Amino acid sequence: MAAFSEFLTLVNLIKKRGVNKNLKKISAGVSEEKNTYIDEFPEPIKSVAMTIAEQLYRKGVKEGKEQGVQEGLKKGLKQGIEKAKFEIIVKLFENGASIGFITNITGLPENKIKEILNIQ
Repeated sequence: MAAFSEFLTLVNLIKKRGVNKNLKKISAGVSEEKNTYIDEFPEPIKSVAMTIAEQLYRKGVKEGKEQGVQEGLKKGLKQGIEKAKFEIIVKLFENGASIGFITNITGLPENKIKEILNIQ
């Protein structure tokens, strides 16, 4: 029961000072300013606040890393597909395929194929 009342005190402190401003300040005491803010909490809830802040910070870092990996994979896949298309177009042309045939196969417009093949 004491932990719950400490949590309510923490929530009330955050409400008094503004949610967005204080959530940023609570995040794991990364800077001196954030440590100072948490030091202002009453002693019984200081450890609870730090634990919550550390958990929020770690969760944010983890989610950020996961999002970065996903975006990197998507970008790499897209680049790989573009490179493969380019190589197929060049090989088709080198093996005698006409621009019209390559257009039909790839679905790319003729001007794009000519650009890839560096043809005017």
